[in-house]
Amino acid sequence: MKVGGRYEIISLLGKGGMGDVYLAKDDRLKMKWTIKRIPTTKKAGLHISNSFYSEVNVLRRIRHENLPHIVDIFREGNFTCLVMEYIEGRSLKEMLDNNEQLNRREITQIALELCNALNCLHSQNPPIIYRDMKPANIIRRPDGHVCLIDFGTSGIQRNVNTPVGTPKYAPEELFKGFSDIRSDIYSLGITLREISGENCDKDFKRILDRCTRSDPEERYRDVNELKRELLKYSHRIRRVLIPAMMTAVAFITCGSLIYGQNMKHRLLNLEYSVSEGRLDEYRMMLESGNEAYFAGDYETAESHYTSAVTMDKNRDEGYLALLKLYTNLGMQEEGLDRLELMIKNEAALSGELLYEMGLCAFYDLKDYSRSERYFAQTDIKKVPEAGYFQNISKVLCAVDIDGDYLSKSIEEFDSYNGNVSDLEERLRNDLNIASLLITYDDELNLIKGEDPLKRALTLCREAGKLAERIEMTDAYALKELDMLSTIYRLLGKKYTSSRREYYNRSIEYTKEFLEREEVVRDENEVRIKLLNMARMYGELKDPQSERKCYELYESEFGFEDATMIIGHIKCLLNEGGKEAETQRLFEKAEKIPDIGSNPDFVKLRERMKAKNNKNNIG
Repeated sequence: MKVGGRYEIISLLGKGGMGDVYLAKDDRLKMKWTIKRIPTTKKAGLHISNSFYSEVNVLRRIRHENLPHIVDIFREGNFTCLVMEYIEGRSLKEMLDNNEQLNRREITQIALELCNALNCLHSQNPPIIYRDMKPANIIRRPDGHVCLIDFGTSGIQRNVNTPVGTPKYAPEELFKGFSDIRSDIYSLGITLREISGENCDKDFKRILDRCTRSDPEERYRDVNELKRELLKYSHRIRRVLIPAMMTAVAFITCGSLIYGQNMKHRLLNLEYSVSEGRLDEYRMMLESGNEAYFAGDYETAESHYTSAVTMDKNRDEGYLALLKLYTNLGMQEEGLDRLELMIKNEAALSGELLYEMGLCAFYDLKDYSRSERYFAQTDIKKVPEAGYFQNISKVLCAVDIDGDYLSKSIEEFDSYNGNVSDLEERLRNDLNIASLLITYDDELNLIKGEDPLKRALTLCREAGKLAERIEMTDAYALKELDMLSTIYRLLGKKYTSSRREYYNRSIEYTKEFLEREEVVRDENEVRIKLLNMARMYGELKDPQSERKCYELYESEFGFEDATMIIGHIKCLLNEGGKEAETQRLFEKAEKIPDIGSNPDFVKLRERMKAKNNKNNIG
């Protein structure tokens, strides 16, 4: 059967109260689409008004990763047909029917993505209300992300003549002919309650209870407010889950933890030099930005920090807060571009800010020409360290790195730092020099007569003593754990005769690092450290501990990381005796996009094939 003159119906995907849903092929574009056919006869008891078409045309202009793209709408006989992007995956209802359980992190991630989808709809002018949130209308893609489908009942916020929605999931006001954005919040709460099942702890239950109150005025006023609560909850479950699991059970860039060491201290103490009349307002704006930042509301944090910059363009603090925000969001390049535009022609900003921007370009982006430019613009009378980093950036800009000159430049920086009288500044430089030694160990000669990594360890220990002297142990502890775990891992990789000793020390510091609350909030740091620890256990021939690292990773972050799932499968093969689990993970791995081009997976596939052939022969 063909509809719309170009869409060939392939199969029936499902039936619903508003119509049937089909998989179809587009004869012109040779693509697959989903088509919903909504009957419009009096017998069907439905009426499709002209406003419905205008509303769908609004939806056609929306592009969002958690919403399908609506490509066409047309009338044909007694049906209105809605043509949408075909979303591969399974509905949450299918998963529930198969008794497949989701963990708390997966449920929270689904909730946040659905909030993003609803916020996109609700932010239209006027707001579009979805009205039929339920597990059957949520598709979970193979990569774990979700998409909201079926827009047959959506519409502009208004009174409706015909009750819409599914009774089990719809709030009372929908059946009284009225809906607004809080109606979707109610349905989302019921949906999350159903998919969470036994994984609904008291904190999550409290959130869902507020979503599903009968009086709309008692619910969250919008999905942004709900999203903030979910982000706080997500941070809380991370703080509980990771340390608890770690007790049962490569290198990273240290720069992001080193530059900006004083930034948080300055922002929280708020010792600013602004005009007397605006000091309180300036302080309040930065404090508001900090509160939003720590609550996970980064858009609001950016807005408050930018407002602070507008109040006083000649001070560093607001810009530094923005730099920290962009860095932690992984937006370093875009953030530096924005800051460059903001500080243009601000001559007073020639000290700390440009130095911090240089360190960001140096460590995070490895854009040494850019870092050299920032360091060159920094007033070296105010920040002498910038001169050393400028020279080092010049060396690293070259196609072939001059190891002798690089070693000499770092050793000069190290010698200079030994005479710095400001202990806090010396501590910071110790960390920066140690990071350089870790990063460029392969290119360096001896530094002050020591192996670069061992010199980095010496500097790290010296920094720890300085931190105690100036009572900065709390601020320094996280950086110390991070650097020690990294240094000992690299020493173990370098010195095979002492590998077990070094790796065990690294694992010990890694576990301590992962138990820190600040790290639990940083998903990327947790991923990197778990991967490093799993690799060390693998090299130490401890497959059980290696497997626990992989299991923790996958319970927290799912299976979308090819490196991690390949490592897990190899670990199970080496451990032996876990054929069913190995096969299950291999089948999941095959669903990861583009994994077939991964050379490690190609080898693994051959290994699995040989193993299965051997078992079949046996």
